[in-house]
Amino acid sequence: MAPSGLNIGVKGVGLGGDYAIGVYGYADQGTYNYAGYFAGDLVSNQPIIPSDIQFKENISSITSADSLLSLLNPVNYTYKTTGNATRLSFPSGTQIGLIAQEVEQVVPELVREVTHPSDYDSIGNVVNASFNYKTVNYEGIIPLLIASHKEQKSTIDSLFTVNDSLQTQITDLNDRLTQLENCLSGILPFLCQLSQQAIQQNETKTQEELRHFIDVKLNNGTTIVLNQNVPNPFAETTVITYTVPNTVKDAQIVFYDAAGNRIKNVAILERGNGQLNVYGSDLSSGAYTYSLIADGQVVATKRMVKQ
Repeated sequence: MAPSGLNIGVKGVGLGGDYAIGVYGYADQGTYNYAGYFAGDLVSNQPIIPSDIQFKENISSITSADSLLSLLNPVNYTYKTTGNATRLSFPSGTQIGLIAQEVEQVVPELVREVTHPSDYDSIGNVVNASFNYKTVNYEGIIPLLIASHKEQKSTIDSLFTVNDSLQTQITDLNDRLTQLENCLSGILPFLCQLSQQAIQQNETKTQEELRHFIDVKLNNGTTIVLNQNVPNPFAETTVITYTVPNTVKDAQIVFYDAAGNRIKNVAILERGNGQLNVYGSDLSSGAYTYSLIADGQVVATKRMVKQ
């Protein structure tokens, strides 16, 4: 001990030879065996931990590492400055770590109880008795972190696979729905015509009976029509055709996203047959709808898909 300068309790230097070892410690056949015991910070520029398979047996993979880590409780703390804590030269300030007793409940393999030896005076009398305390093998947590990462990656990969499968199904359903809409838009007028012909081809009595079940609204004006966009699905551009008669005062086509949010209103100023060229290069892929609104009433709604 000295009031200033560099104070070294034990200094070991090994130079030359086949194995240069500064300090070699070996402990065995004692009640407590510590090759080295340090009550204070330990500085090493290159710690080496034996991990060769030649020393290991009963090897098995770590499972449920993610569940184990979720049970650990990292905490902030400061070391006590009274009692037995003063004999271990703990650092000051806020620390980050785990509580050994809590770790022992989750992974007892990482917790070990050690004994701080007694202090003696020059004639062999015990000045400070020995005491026990628990330690945590923080390096042993590294394999748990690696195993947990692999488990999470496996879960994420599985979710990606499921998502890709669902996306394929959604795309297929969208295509089939679009085909069905296109088919219906083409055959509905034909079905209505067949229905009217079915009434006219029956006798007067039968026609009267059928009219009790079929309501047909007839007018001599031009019908309002909103056609399906072509092509659909589309990549960059698509075309929407429509018919708006002169009797309509105000007409517009409104576009919506899949959540029902209004994207754009397009006023239809000309009457008769018209065409709307839609450019979707800046539009995200997905499903959208567009409606023809005449004098405040929704006349028709169509669905389009942007690839």
